[in-house]
Amino acid sequence: MLQHLRIQNLALMEEAELAFDSGFHSVTGETGAGKSVLLGALAILSGNRVEKSIIRRGQNACVVEASLYTRGKPAESISEWLRENELPECEEDTLIISRSIYTQKAARVLVNGKMTTVSKLRELGALWIDFHGPGEPQKLMDENFQLAMVDSYGNYRIERERFAAAYKNWKTVSYEINQLREQEFLDEDALRYLEIQLNKLQSLELEEPAIQSLESDFKRMSHAQEIGEAAHACYEALAGNSGTLDALGAALRAASELSEMDVDAEPLEERLNSLYVEAEDLANEYRERIEGATFDPSEAEDLQKRMALWMDLKRKYGGDRASVLSKRDSMAQKIQDQGNVEGRLIELESQLERAYSDAEISAKALGLKRRTAASKLQTEVVKVLKTLGFKKADLKIQVSSVPRLSERGADSIEFLFSANPGSDPLPLNQIASSGEMARVMLALKTVLARYDGTPVLVFDEVDANVGGEIGKAVGDRLKALAEKHQVFCITHLPQVAAKGSFHWRVLKDQTDENTAIHIDAITDNRAERISELARMMGDRNSATALKHAEELLG
Repeated sequence: MLQHLRIQNLALMEEAELAFDSGFHSVTGETGAGKSVLLGALAILSGNRVEKSIIRRGQNACVVEASLYTRGKPAESISEWLRENELPECEEDTLIISRSIYTQKAARVLVNGKMTTVSKLRELGALWIDFHGPGEPQKLMDENFQLAMVDSYGNYRIERERFAAAYKNWKTVSYEINQLREQEFLDEDALRYLEIQLNKLQSLELEEPAIQSLESDFKRMSHAQEIGEAAHACYEALAGNSGTLDALGAALRAASELSEMDVDAEPLEERLNSLYVEAEDLANEYRERIEGATFDPSEAEDLQKRMALWMDLKRKYGGDRASVLSKRDSMAQKIQDQGNVEGRLIELESQLERAYSDAEISAKALGLKRRTAASKLQTEVVKVLKTLGFKKADLKIQVSSVPRLSERGADSIEFLFSANPGSDPLPLNQIASSGEMARVMLALKTVLARYDGTPVLVFDEVDANVGGEIGKAVGDRLKALAEKHQVFCITHLPQVAAKGSFHWRVLKDQTDENTAIHIDAITDNRAERISELARMMGDRNSATALKHAEELLG
């Protein structure tokens, strides 16, 4: 739910801070007053593309900020998305979004205080807001959109995921077969070169411990003289003439004599003896280091060759062990495929047959779910259409099988509609009236919204080309939607505006030097609201219009 909205320097609006609650919000105003500014602000926050021309004239930046209270499934989806994109979690279930558009520099987007991109903002917007504008009914002509509506209603996620996986597997095997058939076969010289390179890769042990040991041994060999000299110095200091061991030996003899005379000194003798043993062990280990710093000539030559080969492989094939391993496996696969292309094709074609069968079975199961969902959806939509002025309307959603699989499955879909009894249902693109199209879309959206978790719905003049009692019915539908969603509707119909639990009026102020727009909340001012509804009927000073407005408000 949208809680707060701050707009600064957007189009003709200088600044506004608005607070919202759940329910149905109607937005009204004179034609050209700037009602679309509110819509534009929400579009900016949802990640829509915008031009710099939206910045208020004479200003350097436009800023739109919002806080949204999240709960239930939308909150879970938003939290998961935030984690996946390494953005801060919501505090106290509140999502904070900010977007700034500048005249002279790149835009800035903040989500819960951390910068992100506009494309990420667009992904986030799909989780919390859905727009329905004047062009929305035209989407009903698109078969993909029709199918998406039925799938959304049916909510058969398992069948869709199962088909998607099967279809992807079939396409992957098909692609591999085509690649294998179209690949250029290597001539004898190219094959020999590939085998030589693979032998080089296979001659070196490429497991992580082996590479670490090689690099460590090479480093020791490269610094053998310095290692030997340093180890010798340590050894001499411990075990050389007048070294630490000689001094500790003399001290031990004196400590032994002391212990014979003073029993309380025995613990000191024991500690001194431990120190002597430790120093002796250290001397022996340093002596081993001296011996280890000396490499056999043949061993050193082998180590240098292996290190040179490893450096050459890294330089050629990517700079790290994973890239070298990938290249080795790729070469081995090419040689294997070269030697047994026909056998590989037979194997893949067998896989292809099984993959297509799996995809076909999954597509049929998905198609059955779609037919069931389409039948239930058309029944529900017809019921809603009757409340929108279509007393005898008929809507048919036909799902048919097609012979060829696609990423959608094996189904085609067609929405057929008849507004009047005695008329055969026809494809939607043959409906002449834009008002009828708008109401069909509203009926579909009303039904689907019950299954849609998007918390904020925005309707821009969805009541265009309707009026009278039908306008009241549209308002009733929007108000019903607001029981489970926060609904914003920009409207010219008083019958719709009167149904709003909240009423926002957009005003344009003009002087000789300046034009500005303002958004006022008139929900709690009954007189102002009646006046606005009367204006929408044609005359705010008409006693008849004022009386009708008061009746609309109840």
